[in-house]
Amino acid sequence: MGSENIELKHGSGRGVRALHNFLKYCETGKSAMMNKDGIEKAREAGAAQEVRKHLKHLKINRDLYKSRWIWELLQNARDASAGKTTSLTASVEHQEGELAFLHNGSGFTGNQVYYLIHHGSTKVELKGTIGQFGSGFLTTHLLSSKIDVSGFLNDGQSFEFRLERETGSIQSIAALLNKAWDDFKPSNKPLTVAMPNEFTTRFVYPISKEASEVVAEGIANLKRCAPFVVVFNHEFSTINIKSAGGTTKFEVTERKLLEKDGPQLVTVEETDGGIHRKRKYLLAQREKDSVAIPLSMSEGSFICLPLDDIPRLFLGFPLVGTENFSFPAVINSFRFAPTEPRDGVCLWRSQGVENNENQENQAALEKACGLLVEMLQFATDSGWSNAYRLAEIPNIQHQNWLDKNKLRDFLKEFLIEKIHQTPAVLNEAGEAIPPKESEIPIANTPEGVRSLWDLLVEWRKDGDIWPRRDEAAGWCDAVKSWAKLSQCELLTYDGVIDGRKLASKVDSVSHDKSVNVTTHRISFLANNLREGVSVIDWLDRLIGFLRANGQGEAVREHRIVPSQGGFLRALPDLHRDVGISEELKAVAGLLEWRIKTELRDTWITSLEEEPGAGDWDNDYIAGELIGRLQDRAEKTPDAAFAGASVRLLHT
Repeated sequence: MGSENIELKHGSGRGVRALHNFLKYCETGKSAMMNKDGIEKAREAGAAQEVRKHLKHLKINRDLYKSRWIWELLQNARDASAGKTTSLTASVEHQEGELAFLHNGSGFTGNQVYYLIHHGSTKVELKGTIGQFGSGFLTTHLLSSKIDVSGFLNDGQSFEFRLERETGSIQSIAALLNKAWDDFKPSNKPLTVAMPNEFTTRFVYPISKEASEVVAEGIANLKRCAPFVVVFNHEFSTINIKSAGGTTKFEVTERKLLEKDGPQLVTVEETDGGIHRKRKYLLAQREKDSVAIPLSMSEGSFICLPLDDIPRLFLGFPLVGTENFSFPAVINSFRFAPTEPRDGVCLWRSQGVENNENQENQAALEKACGLLVEMLQFATDSGWSNAYRLAEIPNIQHQNWLDKNKLRDFLKEFLIEKIHQTPAVLNEAGEAIPPKESEIPIANTPEGVRSLWDLLVEWRKDGDIWPRRDEAAGWCDAVKSWAKLSQCELLTYDGVIDGRKLASKVDSVSHDKSVNVTTHRISFLANNLREGVSVIDWLDRLIGFLRANGQGEAVREHRIVPSQGGFLRALPDLHRDVGISEELKAVAGLLEWRIKTELRDTWITSLEEEPGAGDWDNDYIAGELIGRLQDRAEKTPDAAFAGASVRLLHT
């Protein structure tokens, strides 16, 4: 294993890169400035310096990295089996004072052990691997400064050594690294501590009390994200977790293609404390890009589930910190170029990432948008419930690695507009309608949405253009998320309707254009409601909905309040009837006072506390009638006058 076979990748600092280039220059024989021993010492010093820098960075940024260690171990296991057909099993075993990680991937090469010890990466040019920086394994030192490494090389020889890295001088670190390399002596002897037959590699970390929090957080994240890890990484078959709380296992038991070139249904069996659960995931995949969502099943049909606090971006494994990324499914792309802390991917921001890598991230996101729309249409065509979850887009949160404004424009073009035109809204008949051609009820609460939905479906229309009643609130939330992300008004989207818009429609259809423009007849509205619907009851519910949802001004602006005379008027134009007798109303009729056109229908209970144009009672009406009778008597007494006078006296 001569120095001519070693190609280091020590991070991305200019000084380290310069050292690397200098060493290569020396090794080619073009310079006699240093002999081979000198080159090796310079290399060791460079490696020790990089290790020291990363250990200090870990110590300062402990909270940032404390849940990353588990993913680095799993990633190394996955990369050890990249391109292999064998099923990969990984096991995390935590007991008091110790944590062990084992896997059955391909054994190390001697070269890989060298880089494991001295820090660097041999994976950069290897097809199918996803390790990139060579610094990830260092994060596992958050568990312990000491690691006992054992296993079998790819030629079958066994090995075991202790890898110790303590923050200190460059010389002391270099000495520890050299000791680990010296202790690495492959042989055909049995391991000091026997390894279960199926495994090839084991890392053992002594765990102090100070590291317990790091262990607990890493295992909790693993349990939460393990199903997606085995869904996205076909190399994995099983992930086992053993701790004081018991044993948990995640195992892929089936990958089923649902249609040609379409999504897959992946079954992950989770065993926890002897209880078995089969969880389903919908996976849409094209080459290196994929998206996935969790599913449940009820009465033979699938239901799309929320993601909760799952990271939204994966590069085989979760990029911790992307739980709030603005996407309604989990994206996995093996062409993502992540930030060095692996907490995101640069989108329209440099952050030290090459421009072509930034563009590759954007291309992966665009592909994910297309896959999501395909998945949404498949779920709808299949009659699955709650497909609206794939249309509700979380608002954009600040991240150092993305440009919010450019991401907003991107999502509007490649996701919102596409969903808006996709037949994705299931109606009660099970038919799929594009959101822009539907009528999605908008309200402040789920109860309000259902109340508005009930009003809309009693409206006479050709066809069923509303979401299913039990999904209407979900589609309302989806459209609200579009408006919030796009920073626009809800009603700018075709296919949505709120209470104000419905009140305006009532005002319009009840207008009798053949007579006075101010005449709005209840009978005209009745012709626009479904057969058997009570007009007064429907209007009462509409008015109640408007007031309950902060849209009471629509009752004042639109002619939707019924009068006792069969017309619709705005609330300020009608008086409240406070127990006026029918006899007085009849007297008013004899005097050609159409009092009922000015009185609100008493069956409208939703306006009981609203005076409108003011209260009218018997005393007021009687006084008004006496005044009118006196005026009439002074002019031309007639039969109507006489009859009215008599009836008024009796009243």
